Amino acid sequence: CDVGAYEWHAPPAAPASAEESDESESESDDSAEPEEKPSSCESLPANIEVKVQTDATECRVVSAAGIGHPDVAAAKPAAVVDVWGWVKPDTEVCFEASSGSIQFIDTEAMPRTVTTLPSTNGGGMTCATIAGAGQVALIADGSSPQVQAQAPGPAPAAEQPAVPAAPAAPACTAEAQSNEAREDGSRVHIVQSGECLWMIAVAYNLSFGELTRLNGMEWNASMPPIQPGQEIIVGAATK
Repeated sequence: CDVGAYEWHAPPAAPASAEESDESESESDDSAEPEEKPSSCESLPANIEVKVQTDATECRVVSAAGIGHPDVAAAKPAAVVDVWGWVKPDTEVCFEASSGSIQFIDTEAMPRTVTTLPSTNGGGMTCATIAGAGQVALIADGSSPQVQAQAPGPAPAAEQPAVPAAPAAPACTAEAQSNEAREDGSRVHIVQSGECLWMIAVAYNLSFGELTRLNGMEWNASMPPIQPGQEIIVGAATK
């Protein structure tokens, strides 16, 4: 350019107003993708594996008191896992065991049904696939949902009397109650000793999902057990 010629420069941009800045931040927040929560199935013990196909599938280990069918409970399964939420067909469930059968309790059916699933063995694992939500139990060889085979123990020493085996812990039970409806028309069940949510649902012809929704419960592994005297809603309000 010519020496001494004036060069024009664009003026600096005016700072954004507080309102425009807030709108920009709001648009940025809206565009941010929600943080994905991993499935609880990824936190199961090492001896149980549920190969989920979606993060909306949830899992928890079930204790003896939480088994949803008395016949399966009587078989004293080696391990039981509850799978619920969005469970896609052909979801594979594996237990660390070189042998055994796998039983499936359909917790959405009324009455509950028990099915022996075709299983495969390999790499120290026994696996089967499920088509929907329910409880999956590993039954040791020699057991069935109807009969529990007892392995013979060593013969007692001649100088010592035989010690009788301890009785098996009873599975949880529940019976329907004829409590009067509350003012809003809802009905409640008063928890008795030895009862669990699964069997309360069965007693009132509800699915486990229906019972937990009625009571605003979100089932997870850290959920405390129900206590005697606790009120469980078994019939929705009508007023």
